[in-house]
Amino acid sequence: MAVLAANKTYRAEQMASCDGGKDDNNPGYYVLRVNAYCREPQGCGSVLLGWYAVEEATGAVHEIVAADWQIGPRIDRDT
Repeated sequence: MAVLAANKTYRAEQMASCDGGKDDNNPGYYVLRVNAYCREPQGCGSVLLGWYAVEEATGAVHEIVAADWQIGPRIDRDT
């Protein structure tokens, strides 16, 4: 989550939690769901900010292209 805040994808105060694990569709990566805080007084269901993949061997952080569930561009560096 620190990478998302450092790259100005989201502000740190927006992010409530993340969950996920290894994904059979993307060997060598952990796939994480980043969640936001719910601001509804009555409560709300899932508040998804986005899906991300962390490469197990290097720690590189990538977006997940949800349409086809593929590893997308790397976001934890400028190049």
